Amino acid sequence: MTKASLTVAAISLLLSACGGAAAPASSAVPASAAAFIKPAASAAASAKPAASGSAAASAVPIPAPKPGTITVAVVGGSPSFTPFYVGVDNGLFDKYGAPIQLVLMQGAPPAMAAILTGEVQVAMEGGALVGADITGQKLAFIGALQNGFNQFVAYVKPNIKSLADLKGKTLAVGSPASSATVAFETMVKSAGLNPKTDVKWIYAGTPAAEWAALSNNQVDGATLVWPYYLQAKQQGFVAIGDGKEMKIPGASLTVGVQREWVKNNPKLVDGLLRALSESVFLANNDKDKVIAATRKHFDVSDQAQLDDVWTRFSGTFPSPPYITREAVEEAITDDPNPGNKQRKPEDFIDNAPLDALVASGFTKQFEKK
Repeated sequence: MTKASLTVAAISLLLSACGGAAAPASSAVPASAAAFIKPAASAAASAKPAASGSAAASAVPIPAPKPGTITVAVVGGSPSFTPFYVGVDNGLFDKYGAPIQLVLMQGAPPAMAAILTGEVQVAMEGGALVGADITGQKLAFIGALQNGFNQFVAYVKPNIKSLADLKGKTLAVGSPASSATVAFETMVKSAGLNPKTDVKWIYAGTPAAEWAALSNNQVDGATLVWPYYLQAKQQGFVAIGDGKEMKIPGASLTVGVQREWVKNNPKLVDGLLRALSESVFLANNDKDKVIAATRKHFDVSDQAQLDDVWTRFSGTFPSPPYITREAVEEAITDDPNPGNKQRKPEDFIDNAPLDALVASGFTKQFEKK
């Protein structure tokens, strides 16, 4: 799959998930980090103008939420989002009274801006929430689909034999403090190197750009996600660090919300968590559903790529979908805002809705037998 087709596939999966038409292969994808894609043509009629100063100020408007519907901002389109795709395909959000419309965003800043203004109700991202609301008074994590950087593999030129050999090298990552960056910085630290002084970072912005920088020999290494790390292996690059194997904790894929929205919409929140709980169970245990979702939403037919999604991600989704203290601690540690250093993970976590769901006995059906 080419870089262009993967980007279009990422857009298509979000459109098709909500019943919209897939973007044609010739569609131009906005390069701006604030680019949004409307989740369905039917939603366009109710789209409201972007608020001044909001994330969508110069982009496609975010569809106004329909009553009883949750607008979910999805940053990127990695298969680490598999539970969402499986949940949509199997009607679980509708089943539990929490229908969703998905909006693709090309970076964390617009997602955080949108959730702060209330243009979206849920942001599926990494740890950017702790920087968007350093007091922890307005935003909170109510769950997670990944508490580690399981999606990242560091690939380098063949002449580099170990992480220690990265000293003096140039490495491509996402953006400052992004999950891709934090994962590679952690790998560098594990080799006794100082990520601030011993290597040079190139902030490529997107997974496709990271792979392009490595494949064109513009950098010595890059953190890659599926399917780019498969292409890197095929082209002779060498894997020297794997986030899954190294068990690197981190706020990799979180469920971020406004506290006020949780307070005012307990039934929607409960339905969302019920759907995610069942979706996580299926994503961890039902290979056929995972493969079907990947094939459909990413327009992938290559069996090796499909099998790799299952191999890498099955069993990595937390059940029940709690966010861990360690994941939030990583987000706080790596947030550049000095005002955040006094915060504790508990300042950003609201486990009350999920605790109530677990106490009700609902999640017991998804426990391992």
